[in-house]
Amino acid sequence: MGQRSLVQSAALLALMVGGWTSPALEQSKPLTAATQGGSYVPEHAPLRSEMYERFVHKLSGDAQGNTLAPSRSDWYPGRPTKTKEALSGEMNDDVHFSNAPAPGVTAALTPGPQSPTAQSSGSQVPALNGIAHVAIRVHDLAAAEAFYNQLGFIRAFQLSRNGAPYEVFIKINDRQFIELYSATEKEPQIGFLHLCFEGADLNAIHDDYVGRGLIPISVRKAGAGNLLFTMPGPQQPAFAQNLEYTQYMPGSLHGNDVGKHLGPNRVADRLISVSLAMVDPEAARSFYVDKLHFLPTPEHALLALPGPSGQTIEIVSPELGMKASFTLATGNLKQASRRIKQGGIAAKKLAHGMGIADPDGNLIVISDQGSMGK
Repeated sequence: MGQRSLVQSAALLALMVGGWTSPALEQSKPLTAATQGGSYVPEHAPLRSEMYERFVHKLSGDAQGNTLAPSRSDWYPGRPTKTKEALSGEMNDDVHFSNAPAPGVTAALTPGPQSPTAQSSGSQVPALNGIAHVAIRVHDLAAAEAFYNQLGFIRAFQLSRNGAPYEVFIKINDRQFIELYSATEKEPQIGFLHLCFEGADLNAIHDDYVGRGLIPISVRKAGAGNLLFTMPGPQQPAFAQNLEYTQYMPGSLHGNDVGKHLGPNRVADRLISVSLAMVDPEAARSFYVDKLHFLPTPEHALLALPGPSGQTIEIVSPELGMKASFTLATGNLKQASRRIKQGGIAAKKLAHGMGIADPDGNLIVISDQGSMGK
């Protein structure tokens, strides 16, 4: 068994031994826009969260899988603190795009589900269309892409510098991606990098945040052709969170890829929740609720995005470290299970889906959304 396989096995062992279940997975139905007392009320009950404490100790093994149960005092010895994460990687003139559309071929990205405002505790705030992407730094870019290929996902395009790819865009659907960054000598820390939200009107969201005392950078047009702004968020285990927001534009790389690179047999077709490890979970939760007007749910750790998407973030304790953890939804769990088995990927059966780990030990939950109401 290879080094990376040992790390993956450690993650799955943790799932099996710890009995972990994420609130996002335990949802038998997506959150709805109905609210009671300022909280989202899912059309199901109950939700359950183990908050990762029951399995994360198994996830910090080294590349050889030697250490599976460190003490709490051993989590982050000597780990440097990063004061600012690089932006989205959509860089300068030396960037070259692969899989560009053929000359004369254009495809406008049609507007996603949206509403002008979202209600939160009586305040009107611009809605978010949903989660645009989760960004992860990986040990081996080619191996990570091959892993997602085994799950039926296809690379939409990639960014290269001096002829070498450094970022790959794995397509979930026309509006959602997994961005894979390669580890470098300067940026060796693998795992979660950032979460990006899609807005229908990025300037309105930016101006609303400024009016609430936040400090987002100015809206700009990024290298991929979409509007973008970022701002600092709560402290994560290795560095302060870099919050990213985008608005898809016609003629962008994303816009030109509409309807393309959608694996017909991919194991899931929606990204519905992302877990965020925070040094101070309660302070982070307050930031998202009070400053960004995310909506509380009956499950304390789970917060719904403002707007009609029904997608969520999950604020978890810092023991998760910099592992990425997110939930994908499928309408056909049996088909997804067959695909995972055919790819030789170890999986743990969970209450409403299955858990798998990528070659770097990042956690992916495949949630069964096809059995709604059954």
